[in-house]
Amino acid sequence: MTRKIPYIIGPAVILVLLVVILAVNLSAVGPYVIKKFTRGQVETGGIDYKYDKGRMIVKLTDLKVKGGIEGTVKQVHLTFNLTHRPFFESSTISNFDLIVSGTKRKTRFFSMPSDLLNIEKGTIAYNKHKFIVDRVAIQGLRPGKPFRFTLAIRSDHDFENLTATGEGIYKQKLSDFKGTLHITGFDLARCSPHLKGRVAAQGPFAFSKKRFGFEGPIEVSAFVLTDPILRKPLTISRYAGSAVVACGDGIIDIKVDDIVFRNAPFILSLRVEKGSVSTLDLTSGFVNIKDIKGYVALDRMVSGSSKLWDSIPEGNVKIAKFHYEKKKPLSADFEIKDMGFLYGSMYFDNIEGLLHVDGNKVTISRGQGAFRSSRFHDAAGTASLTHNKEVRIKGNYSVNLTDVPYILEVGAIRFKNGTTQGVAELQGDQRIGYRISGTGKIRDASVAWEKISASARGSYRFVNDEITFDPLVVNRGGTDMVIRGKWNKKSAGVFLKGSLDADHIKPFVKMPMETEGTAGLDLNLQKNETVVTITGSVATDDLFFRIPGIATKKRGLSGTAYVTALVRDKTIDIQRLYYDLDGFRLDGRGTISPERIMHLDVGMNVNRIERAAPLFFFENGPVAGNGELKVSIKDLGLPLKKLPHVQGFVTMSNGSVQLPWIRKPLKEADLVADFKGDVYDIQIKKLTCGESTLRSGRLHVEGAEFPRFSLSLDMDRFNLVDLQGKSGSKIRPIPPDGIMAKTTGDVTLRAREVSFSRVTGTNLRIKGSVGNRKVTISHLGMNAFGGYADIRGNIDLSGPPPVINVGGKISQMTGGVFLKAMGAETSAINGEGAIVANLSAQGESSADLVSTLHGQLSVYTQNGVIRKWNLLSKLFGLLNFYDLFKGKVPLTESGLSYTKMGAMFQVADGVFTTNNFVLDSPSMLITGTGDINASGREIRGTVTVSPLVTIDRTIDKIPIIRNILKERGKGFLYGSYNVKGPIDDPDIALNFVNTIGGRTVDILRNILVLPVGIFEHRKPTDDDG
Repeated sequence: MTRKIPYIIGPAVILVLLVVILAVNLSAVGPYVIKKFTRGQVETGGIDYKYDKGRMIVKLTDLKVKGGIEGTVKQVHLTFNLTHRPFFESSTISNFDLIVSGTKRKTRFFSMPSDLLNIEKGTIAYNKHKFIVDRVAIQGLRPGKPFRFTLAIRSDHDFENLTATGEGIYKQKLSDFKGTLHITGFDLARCSPHLKGRVAAQGPFAFSKKRFGFEGPIEVSAFVLTDPILRKPLTISRYAGSAVVACGDGIIDIKVDDIVFRNAPFILSLRVEKGSVSTLDLTSGFVNIKDIKGYVALDRMVSGSSKLWDSIPEGNVKIAKFHYEKKKPLSADFEIKDMGFLYGSMYFDNIEGLLHVDGNKVTISRGQGAFRSSRFHDAAGTASLTHNKEVRIKGNYSVNLTDVPYILEVGAIRFKNGTTQGVAELQGDQRIGYRISGTGKIRDASVAWEKISASARGSYRFVNDEITFDPLVVNRGGTDMVIRGKWNKKSAGVFLKGSLDADHIKPFVKMPMETEGTAGLDLNLQKNETVVTITGSVATDDLFFRIPGIATKKRGLSGTAYVTALVRDKTIDIQRLYYDLDGFRLDGRGTISPERIMHLDVGMNVNRIERAAPLFFFENGPVAGNGELKVSIKDLGLPLKKLPHVQGFVTMSNGSVQLPWIRKPLKEADLVADFKGDVYDIQIKKLTCGESTLRSGRLHVEGAEFPRFSLSLDMDRFNLVDLQGKSGSKIRPIPPDGIMAKTTGDVTLRAREVSFSRVTGTNLRIKGSVGNRKVTISHLGMNAFGGYADIRGNIDLSGPPPVINVGGKISQMTGGVFLKAMGAETSAINGEGAIVANLSAQGESSADLVSTLHGQLSVYTQNGVIRKWNLLSKLFGLLNFYDLFKGKVPLTESGLSYTKMGAMFQVADGVFTTNNFVLDSPSMLITGTGDINASGREIRGTVTVSPLVTIDRTIDKIPIIRNILKERGKGFLYGSYNVKGPIDDPDIALNFVNTIGGRTVDILRNILVLPVGIFEHRKPTDDDG
């Protein structure tokens, strides 16, 4: 009996173990127990049995089990029905504590026909894990027949609770069964070390052919998935949904529906083999690309795609298919929308389309998106992410031209409106390179450059950075320019034909002259690497241009220029320039370096200058004469640092020109200029300008780096107004780095008649020198003001501002000259006078010079008559002085005679200040102090008048004096007046009237002492010098 016990309880125990192992989804446990279970030895502590109505009831207690299964069983109840088969009616095993250890022998199940097998209240330990069996009941356990079962098991590690009910067919090797289960606290780490979390599941299950399957609702908490394809662990705090699980032969398949992650639904299918995720299938709704990039290491699944993902900062992706399998290419289908893509500095947005990934190949379809206000659509093609990275994508585009500056470098070009539409294709690979090509049309384009606007239309083709215009028509102001040919960064071949407004050229080329109107172009522009070639013609019939001081060409004058020029490394090489202007022909060639150094050969021959008058002479000036020019110029740099090397000559015979910076035309010019390298010799035999007439002149210059010149002019008449500019004259400082700063020379000028504004004279002689940015006048002499002027000084042009210093003397002049020069133009004073001055001033204009005058000036006049002076007239009229001097001071008839008149002035900021003005006459003594403002021509001061008549007679003749003087005494009357206003007609106001003694009058007469020899006579120079 003892030997048969293992055969009786062994299958029951094995069944319990099988149920437990299958319930916890341990794929290796069931096969292990089924295959490796071996029968062990069982010892019983006590046996009790009884027989009742054909049934034998056996009770075993305190059993000890050894072998593959070890432990104790407190009670075993067996019931045998001896009246019919099966004889084994029921069995109950309870209060057991068993340990299942490894067994090397195969486990063989024995046929144990039984109506009921009941196992309860025990524990089973397997692989260091403990299972608590609350109850396992099996009904109808017969070989090859269906049976039913229920179980309730708990665990301290793999799960918390497991309950199941179901049915199966009992087989000796491995039974098949199915039913429903409810499990809580199942540890996902038992499936794979890459999984964490606790699962609660309830639903049907089945075990057949060594595979366990479950389908039903589950609830997962604290889910964590780690894998090399993930950048960081995927965590879900809680999930409730349905799942399908199948396991067997070391493989676990899991499919989960209705996962919500980042507010997007997911369906997940994965396979775990040997503890690692081997297959992953995923579908989803739209999810933010940032979340996908944050969790999934796409570059690890698709080689060479890291830069692609880095270029996608935002967007939403719908995963229609995602199949990942270890050691096999990725297969996926995506739908994208609202995606952004960064290419260099360009950002594309609102990108939509379908992507199919097959390994390292991406197929694009229905692609569309936007760049700013431009769009592309119907993009389709393929791209390989590995090997040669072959690409072939084609699509349509519609570009708003206002977006072009964000795509291409266009400089100062501004697109106001317009579109270009076309088709573009990108194809190639790393081996042969990539090529983008396409065609398009520009419509209703409005383009601006600087302040110039134009419209454009036309067709074009492009390959990479080369554009072929076929053609492009640019219109501005009703004129069209047709452009055909190719253009790229390195080379170009463009034909330009049509009318071009001069304003179109100015943004491209800094024009050296004033230009207006349109030019007819027929040009061929070729560019190759660093060389640009321009050949063709330019019709200038409707073009106006002005080169100051050289030429003016007006509209309507027919002319055509033929040009061949090269531009290489920023050097302009004019190989030929031939200009035919209504019979006038100009030939030239030369080069201009990047440093603006020019080498020029120019030839021109004009017989009868009047034929070229419309080109070379301004407005309505007289035109006559003949001219010829032929020069070769080397090393001409702008601005001038040194004189260029010049070979050739310029001649003019009986020429008449009008230069733009001189008011009046130059006439009757006979000029010969000879150039021999750094020696220039220019001779003028005759020249007139207005009233000015030049007999002869010569300018001789030697030296290039440090020029030394000699200028001599012999004039019959010189009127400064003739040579003044139309906008006035200014003194300009000499820049320290210019050629004039290194120039030295001598100047002599002789003029027989001279006119400087209000000053006229004869026999002007000037000797001077130039050097160190200073003009020094060693001698300036001329007959002026009825006397002789002897002046010296210098002009310092090293400023800014320029500084002028003048010193000298004007002797034997006519009285009243100083008052006229200061603005008292209506005065009429004669006498013999002299002026001694030492003055300085600074500034560029005459107004600046007058307002900055400093120094000293003395004016002296003697033995003259004042016939008219508004100041004296008002003084005499204020207190009826005419009555007092009736018959004695006839100012309006024979005038007021005087013995001396003068003052010494201190000059500061253009204001002449004196405290010793004296006018001494037999009839009266006048003294004064005050200021004369040269800029405003105003006077302000105090004048004292002392009529040399006794007080008794004064009171009789001027009754108002009775009210002023309280006492009658001896002496003379004097009055004090305030003088203020324009120097030619000031306002006079009486301050007071009083008496003065004779001695005081003598003192006042001597407050101004005339220098010795001030009136020394000098014989004026004659006309012949």
